[in-house]
Amino acid sequence: MYIGNNNQNLAKNIQAWNSALVTAAAAFQAKHTDASTFVYDSWSVDLDLINFMFLLLLRTLYSKLLDNPSQYGFTDVKTSGGSFWQDVIHPKAKVHQYMAEDLQKFLISQTPAQLA
Repeated sequence: MYIGNNNQNLAKNIQAWNSALVTAAAAFQAKHTDASTFVYDSWSVDLDLINFMFLLLLRTLYSKLLDNPSQYGFTDVKTSGGSFWQDVIHPKAKVHQYMAEDLQKFLISQTPAQLA
């Protein structure tokens, strides 16, 4: 798994953050049963993270973009300040555009029952 500059401490911090986010989303859903809660993950395919109290969306967008960068208009996906990464953790605006399009497709695909 490539995260920013491939720093192992950074990867652990990101995984800890993501785990805390999943826990917080489940707690929010438990307290607000009238709301639909989704956790959008642009990277992971770790099915062990699924929590049945809410829907966890798993996407492989980052893997898709990083595995075929030229297909998506990226020339440097390994360097901070390159065409993909703003710094060691934040993607550039073009990546955010792909994320927004991916998330939009997911939300459009949800049935009213899933959003209730």
